[in-house]
Amino acid sequence: MQCRRYAMEAHQANAARSHLALVCALAVDQQRQINELSNRLAAVNTAHAAADGSFLWRIAGFKSKATPEVYGTTSITVFLVVFSL
Repeated sequence: MQCRRYAMEAHQANAARSHLALVCALAVDQQRQINELSNRLAAVNTAHAAADGSFLWRIAGFKSKATPEVYGTTSITVFLVVFSL
Protein backbone atom coordinates (compact mmCIF):
# COMPACT_ATOMS: atom_id res chain seq x y z
CA MET A 1 0.00 0.00 0.00
CA GLN A 2 1.35 3.37 -0.93
CA CYS A 3 0.46 6.64 0.66
CA ARG A 4 0.53 10.07 -0.80
CA ARG A 5 3.64 12.09 -0.17
CA TYR A 6 1.77 14.89 1.63
CA ALA A 7 0.12 12.32 3.93
CA MET A 8 3.53 10.96 4.94
CA GLU A 9 4.90 14.46 5.54
CA ALA A 10 1.84 15.36 7.63
CA HIS A 11 2.21 12.15 9.64
CA GLN A 12 5.90 12.83 10.29
CA ALA A 13 5.14 16.36 11.45
CA ASN A 14 2.19 15.39 13.65
CA ALA A 15 3.58 12.19 15.09
CA ALA A 16 7.16 13.30 15.80
CA ARG A 17 6.46 14.02 19.46
CA SER A 18 4.69 10.73 20.08
CA HIS A 19 7.45 8.82 18.31
CA LEU A 20 10.12 10.59 20.36
CA ALA A 21 8.16 9.86 23.54
CA LEU A 22 8.06 6.16 22.63
CA VAL A 23 11.80 6.10 21.94
CA CYS A 24 12.53 7.92 25.20
CA ALA A 25 10.35 5.49 27.15
CA LEU A 26 12.18 2.60 25.52
CA ALA A 27 15.56 4.12 26.40
CA VAL A 28 14.51 4.62 30.03
CA ASP A 29 13.30 1.02 30.26
CA GLN A 30 16.51 -0.31 28.71
CA GLN A 31 18.62 1.77 31.12
CA ARG A 32 16.61 0.35 34.04
CA GLN A 33 17.23 -3.18 32.77
CA ILE A 34 20.96 -2.50 32.36
CA ASN A 35 21.17 -1.12 35.90
CA GLU A 36 19.26 -4.11 37.29
CA LEU A 37 21.52 -6.60 35.51
CA SER A 38 24.64 -4.70 36.59
CA ASN A 39 23.48 -4.83 40.20
CA ARG A 40 22.74 -8.56 39.95
CA LEU A 41 26.16 -9.21 38.42
CA ALA A 42 27.86 -7.18 41.16
CA ALA A 43 25.98 -9.19 43.79
CA VAL A 44 27.08 -12.48 42.22
CA ASN A 45 30.69 -11.31 41.99
CA THR A 46 30.64 -10.15 45.60
CA ALA A 47 29.09 -13.37 46.86
CA HIS A 48 31.22 -15.81 44.86
CA ALA A 49 34.51 -14.11 44.07
CA ALA A 50 37.67 -14.78 46.02
CA ALA A 51 40.11 -12.04 46.96
CA ASP A 52 42.23 -12.83 43.90
CA GLY A 53 39.23 -12.43 41.57
CA SER A 54 38.69 -16.13 40.84
CA PHE A 55 35.10 -17.35 40.76
CA LEU A 56 34.08 -19.85 43.45
CA TRP A 57 31.11 -22.18 43.60
CA ARG A 58 29.94 -24.99 45.86
CA ILE A 59 29.33 -28.51 44.58
CA ALA A 60 26.74 -30.34 46.66
CA GLY A 61 27.93 -33.82 47.67
CA PHE A 62 31.44 -33.22 46.34
CA LYS A 63 33.09 -35.94 48.46
CA SER A 64 30.65 -38.64 47.35
CA LYS A 65 31.07 -37.56 43.72
CA ALA A 66 34.86 -37.24 43.85
CA THR A 67 35.69 -40.49 45.69
CA PRO A 68 34.78 -42.84 42.80
CA GLU A 69 36.73 -40.61 40.41
CA VAL A 70 39.82 -40.69 42.61
CA TYR A 71 39.81 -44.48 42.86
CA GLY A 72 38.77 -45.00 39.23
CA THR A 73 35.58 -46.90 40.06
CA THR A 74 33.28 -44.97 37.77
CA SER A 75 32.89 -44.68 34.03
CA ILE A 76 31.47 -41.16 34.17
CA THR A 77 33.69 -38.41 32.83
CA VAL A 78 33.18 -34.88 34.10
CA PHE A 79 34.18 -31.92 31.94
CA LEU A 80 34.28 -28.34 33.13
CA VAL A 81 33.67 -25.83 30.40
CA VAL A 82 35.75 -22.68 30.72
CA PHE A 83 33.67 -19.56 30.42
CA SER A 84 34.09 -15.87 31.01
CA LEU A 85 31.65 -13.16 32.02
